[in-house]
Amino acid sequence: MPAKIFELLDPPSTDYVDRRFKGTKEEYYERLGASSTLYVGNMSFYTSEDQVYALFSRAGHVARVIMGLDATRKTPCGFCFVIYDRREDALAAARYLNGTSLDERPIRVDIDYGFEEGRQFGRGRSGGQVRDEFRTDYDSARGGFGKQLVKQIASQGLAVKEMDGGQVAFVPVPQAWQAGGGGEEGGGGGGGGEGEPSAKRQRVEGGGSGGGEGAEAEAEAEAGAKPEAEAEAEAEAGAEAAAGEGEEPQGEEPEGEERREEEAMEEGGGGDDGAD
Repeated sequence: MPAKIFELLDPPSTDYVDRRFKGTKEEYYERLGASSTLYVGNMSFYTSEDQVYALFSRAGHVARVIMGLDATRKTPCGFCFVIYDRREDALAAARYLNGTSLDERPIRVDIDYGFEEGRQFGRGRSGGQVRDEFRTDYDSARGGFGKQLVKQIASQGLAVKEMDGGQVAFVPVPQAWQAGGGGEEGGGGGGGGEGEPSAKRQRVEGGGSGGGEGAEAEAEAEAGAKPEAEAEAEAEAGAEAAAGEGEEPQGEEPEGEERREEEAMEEGGGGDDGAD
């Protein structure tokens, strides 16, 4: 009887209920009545585990702090569990620390039925908390606007820019970014109109490794073509001399010409590959 009176005098600070509890309502409140674990909500994404320890240690010895994480990014997403050695300390913390300021924002503190593996991850569609999926207000300490609103803004080709004094503005997103390019304006854009001129400049200036190899191969191919032209001129001169003497031209290429021709073709082929 005294225990029941005590719990009536110190009920859970809010109407917090975990709707995914696997058990009956009676089992839920039975575990809640014996728990020394707290659920802490409305935290900044930037609040550290050390800050949580420092605040909640004022109510008693903290056995463990489990930071809530975005299920996708594995980064803090604004809640945690605080486990005390004694239930009395957990009740005192829920009573006196609920609504207090942590990292310049009021936190929500409730008695929780007990931490279980997996509860540290957000349950929202995007990986964070459900409340952050549909928020329409701007909260810089919790990722700005709600996730669904951010998607709607992005679908209109806009981005959110935080201004001085906590004000926000909607600014157009550069088309290069919308096309998948990153970095600075026009900087890492893929498929932009400047792709071809850039490749041409590489061929002319020898800007890349492929461009340099192509220029060298072309020079070698031209050098190999000169002996070929000279050999053809000599063959024609010999044919004319033979014709003048009443002999038929032989029609055979000078010795080594086929090899030079193949080498020139191979070198020319490598140059084309390098330039592309």
